[in-house]
Parts: sequence; C-alpha cells; structure tokens
Amino acid sequence: MPIDFNLTKEQIQIRNIACEMAAVFAMNAEEHDKNRSSPIENYSLLKDAGFFGLSVPKQYGGMGAGLLGWVIACEELAKGCCATTLAFNMHINSVGFVMENKLISEKVKKRVAEEVIKKSKLLCYAVSEPSTSSLIISTCAPSVKAKKVSGGYILNGCKAFISNWEASDYAYMYAREEDDPNPDSAVGLLVPTKSQGAKVTDWWHTLGMRATRSQKINLEDVFVPQELLLHRTENFIEFFVSGGPAWSFGAYTAVYLGVGLAILDEAKRLLKARVPKGYSQSIGYHPDIRRKITQMSCMMEAAQHAMYKAAWVHEHEPDNLTKILASLFKAKYVVGESVAKTAQLATSACGLHALFKGEKLERLIRDATTAPIMPPNSDSCASLIGLLELGLDINEALDPLKQTEAEVFRERNVKSKEQSQQPVSA
Repeated sequence: MPIDFNLTKEQIQIRNIACEMAAVFAMNAEEHDKNRSSPIENYSLLKDAGFFGLSVPKQYGGMGAGLLGWVIACEELAKGCCATTLAFNMHINSVGFVMENKLISEKVKKRVAEEVIKKSKLLCYAVSEPSTSSLIISTCAPSVKAKKVSGGYILNGCKAFISNWEASDYAYMYAREEDDPNPDSAVGLLVPTKSQGAKVTDWWHTLGMRATRSQKINLEDVFVPQELLLHRTENFIEFFVSGGPAWSFGAYTAVYLGVGLAILDEAKRLLKARVPKGYSQSIGYHPDIRRKITQMSCMMEAAQHAMYKAAWVHEHEPDNLTKILASLFKAKYVVGESVAKTAQLATSACGLHALFKGEKLERLIRDATTAPIMPPNSDSCASLIGLLELGLDINEALDPLKQTEAEVFRERNVKSKEQSQQPVSA
C-alpha cells in the first residue's frame, strides 16, 4: 500500500490549531527558558484545544489522532516553544502507551481516558532513574520499591529526569513489588504528584529544554491507593518495548523533528533579512549560504519522511512489531542526527548575530542539543537497526559492558527457569 501524504480534514485541523497555539507559546518562550519556569498557561491552551485527548482513541472519547497526529502537531508547536512541546509529550506518551497496550485492561483504559478528558488531568511519565542509561535498555527496569499494604502500595526510591512533574496531576510510574521473587516484574501506577513523601530536587539547570523542569523525585513512604494500580507485568522490558512502541520510541522523535524544522525556518528568515554593508542583496544569495540551506533542507526533509513513514507503518501494520520497531528506530536515528547537524549548520550560516541571548535561533540551537541523546539515543538506534536489518536475535547480542556478579547470577537463574519450563521431547 503506497503512503498517502495528503492530510485528512482532522489532521489539517490539528495542524491549524497547533499553529495558532504556537504563536501564543512564542510570546513567553524566552521568559520560561530564562527562568526555567513551567509554562502552565501553555498547558491550559492545550487542554482547551482538546489536545489532552490527542492520543486517546475515539471510542474512549478522545481525538484518536494517533502518532501521525502528534507528529503534525509537533511540527507546529515546536516553532512556538520546544520545551512546552517536549514536556507535554510526556502526557501524550504515557496516555498513548496505556491506550495502545493490549495487556492493559479496558477498565483501566476507560479510567485513564476519563481522567484526562472529563477531568482534564495532566500526566507525566516516570520511567528513568538516576542510574538509567538509554544505551542499555535493561537499565530502564524499575528499582523503586512498591510494598503492598492494606488499600494500596507504599513507594520508596528515586526517579530522575521526570519532565513536567510539578505541573502534572499524575505520574505514570513503574515500580517493583517488594515481595515479588521475579526480578523482571513491575507494576504500573498512577501516582498523584502532590502525594505526601514525594519530594522534588530542583537540579534541572541545563543548556536547553530548560522549561521542561525534568527533576529528580525522591519517594519516601508515598502511599498510592489500590484503585490507581494500572497493571502488572512479569517482564517489564518486553512490556515496555512491545506494548506501545509508537509512544515509547516515536513520540520523542516527533518533538525533535519539530525542533529541526523550526531551526530551518528561523535560519531562512534571518538569512533573507540580513543585508551586508555595501551590497543590495541579502546574505542568502551568497553561494556558501545557499549550500548550507540546501544541506539543512535536504536533511530535514529526509527526517520528516522517515518520521511519517514510521507513523504510517504503525497505523497500517499494527501487528508487525519488527517492522514497526525498525521504522521507529530509523526515524529517531535520522531525526536526531539531522537536527544536530542542522543546528550546527544554522550556527555557521547565521553567525554571531543569531547567538545572542534573546534570539529565537539561539534558544532553538540549545534545545536541539539533546536530539541525538533523547531515548532511544543515536548509538542505541544504530545498534538495534543493525540487528533488525540482519535478522539477528536481539537477545543473543552480547552486553557491551561487564555486568555485576549479582546481575549475571540473576540472568542465569532466569534462563535456567525458562529452560526447565520447556517441554521435553520423547
């Protein structure tokens, strides 16, 4: 089936609404970047526009826009404020994952849909911990402990890089049940962000994406009611990778595609407007500038096509997990590398005039810095794409680092258990 690049009426409406909101976001983007403040007023606009339900299927009362709808929105929203777009992505990501995951019950999906649509609750996604590395996906398994008590769970531990915690109502959080002997198991919970015992460490003093406020969260005897338990899984990594890959791996990519396109637009605007002393033409006529714009434009168009294809594969071949993952990893790799190179070329082409504080391009270039390292990072994508293209078993790939003795022992026990459960042939 050929890819149809014509947008539907609903997708055009999403783009137009996102464009209108981006113009408003742009008015306060510099202030929020400077102060590292949460753009709460932007989330109110997103709520009023119905975007809280963008990744909620129509049967649950949402927009049902899917990954492609979010891509289209990001292409516009990032032009106004990249940090708002990335922080709000955590809501889109977490909600979309719950809705798409076949192992999560209908009851839970309806509950989450009601929270975000009828009650206008904003979610963030609490996956990362201080020792997590996107280079090694096994480190994403939670170490936060969940102790089962009467009426719910008591959480203890630490999460890190949790974007938008302070502005959100709930965090979709993974934890390990304290008494569960299976080291690969996990529970998913909706944790109220204002819970007693949840303490924020304000450490987000970064180069770019400063208004995402991606803080460290210390959990000390945080009680979560039983009704906020979303699911249990016996294999967290498999659950996370295959349960909703478009949202686990594709939603971030959409944001950075928007960042790269915003850089290209702003660079073109500046270069067309700047006229060197003694000349009647803009600097854009210079052959070196034209070449740099060509490079940026070609890279970003290739990135855009890779992202659109990934969204298309996800929508039209939902049961082909290998193809979905391959297209998502390729999109992230192409987008991450293209955005980083586009930022570098924009700096070279526009020069110091674009690098003063208060210039939009200066902020965009800083926001683009994390494009290659946002999970899944470029190195991880390259490794996984190679395995998938060669048709190799990902589980047979050697670990790149030496494991602790405890981890080696744990893996041996898991493999031994799996082998013992296999039927013995006569």
